[in-house]
Amino acid sequence: MLLFIDPPQHTRVRRLVAKAFTPRRIESLRPRLTEMIEGMLDRLQHRPSFDVMEEIAEPFPIMTITALLAVPDTDRRKLHDWTVAVAAVDELPIDLTVLESAGRAADEFLEDARRLVDARRAEPGDDLISALLLTEDEGERLTRDELLAMIVLLLVAGHDTTMSLISTGLWLLLQHPEAAEEVRHDPTAVAGAIEETLRFMGPLQVASGGGRWPLAPVELHPAPAIAYDGTDVSKPFDDDAWELYYVAEDFSEVHDLAATEPAKLEQMKQLWWEEAVKYQVLPLNNQPGRFADRRHRRNRHELHAGIGSLPEAIAPNLRGRRFFIAAELDVPATGDVEGAIVAHGSHSGGFVMFLRCRRLHYAYNFLGTEITVASASVALPPGPVVVRVAFTPTASKPGSGGDIALFYGDVPVGEATIARTTPLTYGSHGFAVGYQPGGPICAALPGRAEITPGVLGRVVIESEARPPRDAAARTRVDLATQ
Repeated sequence: MLLFIDPPQHTRVRRLVAKAFTPRRIESLRPRLTEMIEGMLDRLQHRPSFDVMEEIAEPFPIMTITALLAVPDTDRRKLHDWTVAVAAVDELPIDLTVLESAGRAADEFLEDARRLVDARRAEPGDDLISALLLTEDEGERLTRDELLAMIVLLLVAGHDTTMSLISTGLWLLLQHPEAAEEVRHDPTAVAGAIEETLRFMGPLQVASGGGRWPLAPVELHPAPAIAYDGTDVSKPFDDDAWELYYVAEDFSEVHDLAATEPAKLEQMKQLWWEEAVKYQVLPLNNQPGRFADRRHRRNRHELHAGIGSLPEAIAPNLRGRRFFIAAELDVPATGDVEGAIVAHGSHSGGFVMFLRCRRLHYAYNFLGTEITVASASVALPPGPVVVRVAFTPTASKPGSGGDIALFYGDVPVGEATIARTTPLTYGSHGFAVGYQPGGPICAALPGRAEITPGVLGRVVIESEARPPRDAAARTRVDLATQ
């Protein structure tokens, strides 16, 4: 199977598969798949409610794969059952009792796949299996075992991941009604929404394929480590070779155009560096053990409305340290001015800097038991204004409280004292700018509390980094968690 092999065999198989499994072939299925999904929706439109997983997310990927392989519709149920049985071994926590049924399902499916291959070899058609049988590259063809493995991979990987993508995508759109409205009224936004779902909450959270195994030892600062392909991971990025692919026609990234399109390569390299600077991903470093978890070393974040929900692992880490949050506002002379500026957490713990009744507020929720709110004593002035929140801890001990101060520009307008702070985590809801990602952090700000459109500009968060009490121990932790 493609997941378990290395170059040069992996390169050869991938090149052959890419010749048959093309974007053009997938696009040719669009009319039939559109007819299928419209039929499913027609049957569901008069129901008061239905299970999305059972009615759409589970059956549609199997329908797609049977169309791609030209498998009879009557085989959909057994293909679904085989896929569920085989995929069960990847579920966490691992259940050893499913191994027997998974092995039996794999054997049955392989036997069925052999019959399919033999039938297409005797009588080729306009389907993927026939195309894979006929594909040739520099005299090379897929072996029988390689072809069977690709069919199994397509079924197992294509069904479970697509099912998860459909359900996750729908859930995310329900969480972001403004995005749902855009997709509903602008068909051209659909592709971008799918790509963003794959990026933000992709269906493959645990890499399968048995892991990646080292071939040679190398040195990874500050202790000996292993690189998968035997290369020196500490070498500068400038020594790495850039690759260039035209994914509109080469989606699998098989044909590197770097040598034949040097001007385009330089153009894309320049754009890459500009985007890296713009989105604050620099500096790059090939030593993750030494530079892991940059939240504890980075002391400045520049953000904009709509960012989020950021997982805690990459969100600004403000726990237990002095910090400042400055937000640029453009306050209208009349009308509502309200909503979250920045928020992290939910009703069970977190903080939110927000506007309500044309005033600045800051709320801190300690584990859902104590909520402290600091409120400005005067209304916001109309026009451009920078509002700030400053937190000064009263002690260096984790979980200690501190003092909150609110400012319009440099003018103090409010204050409060927080008795205790959360030393570890605000939970799984993440950090966001311009709305609450996990529901109300305090009663004064219900729901998502999206900020009034056009009011919020740039948000800058600065914090004082805490030096590690034991630098050597910090490095050992970094290496253990990279």
